[in-house]
Amino acid sequence: MNTIRSQRGFTLIEMMVSMLISLIVMGAVASVFLSSNDTFRRLQGLATIQDNGRFAISFMKGVFQGAAYSGCMTTNTIVKNQLTNPNAYANDFTVPLAGYESTGVGVWSPVLDAVFTTAPAPVPLGGNDIVTVRGAVGPAVNVQAGMAGLNAAVPISTNHYFAATNPILLVSDCGGNADIFQKTNAAAGSAAHAAGPNSSANLSRVYGPGDITVPIDTTSFYLSTINNINSLVVIQGGQALEMVRGMDGMQILYGVTTATGTGTSADTSANQYLTAQQVVASAGGWANVVSVRIAMLLSTPNLSVRQPDTRVYQLLGVPYGPFNDLRMRQQFETTISLRNRSLQ
Repeated sequence: MNTIRSQRGFTLIEMMVSMLISLIVMGAVASVFLSSNDTFRRLQGLATIQDNGRFAISFMKGVFQGAAYSGCMTTNTIVKNQLTNPNAYANDFTVPLAGYESTGVGVWSPVLDAVFTTAPAPVPLGGNDIVTVRGAVGPAVNVQAGMAGLNAAVPISTNHYFAATNPILLVSDCGGNADIFQKTNAAAGSAAHAAGPNSSANLSRVYGPGDITVPIDTTSFYLSTINNINSLVVIQGGQALEMVRGMDGMQILYGVTTATGTGTSADTSANQYLTAQQVVASAGGWANVVSVRIAMLLSTPNLSVRQPDTRVYQLLGVPYGPFNDLRMRQQFETTISLRNRSLQ
């Protein structure tokens, strides 16, 4: 005789306990997932900020260290600027360094040149300083042979890093003469200087072996808002480019020496740091600037934290924030010595 075993399912209490345990497990898993996701976003945001900060400092350091560098020129060298408009902002190499202190929303001292406010250049972001550097943007190369005449191309080494399109060059005889001109040919081993970009097809003298040619340019740094993100913009070669995406603040102080004369350790050390407005008002002006101190506040281009950023940051004594958004931020500060202290 077969015995029928009784069959029974889960009770309601057992099902509720099982569901509760499942919810607890799922909640723990979700919590671990969210925590891991937050950690990943923070680490990714921090890595982005640090990469951008290192890149900005490295690029700016290279530009500032080239301020006023002009190959083998001396303080007694007579420079002939052959560019068509030598007094234009981008061509005035008599002023290797120029700063603009933000004195209010959309106000700078000294007054900004139109190059910063005329389209297509993006409009500078108020509350942040602006700086322009003029000088070498690449290594010097030797003149390989004598020019055939004043209007002939300068024979140069093909092993150079000049810009591919119409770079501005300075050629010097390492004595008392130098010419600034725009290269107008595409050949790598020669530098023609036709009239048009230049005021004349002629240089002031015939250059030859032993002379030096170096690429020079005007580079400006400022902040602007592009597609709703504050960014560091660089103007070089007449083109405005977004260099670092995600920068909310930039303040600059200029190290000034009060020593007189040259050739001593004292005249290459800053005695005080001044704003651009104070440098302009000082007796020596930009000629006494020997270093630049730059403070920047970088942020993640994308939202990367869950709590609003309510902190107030101090950039060289200037407060920034609170921003009350969900971006991560970090401050960077560096001091750059100008290798070529003689700026005039």
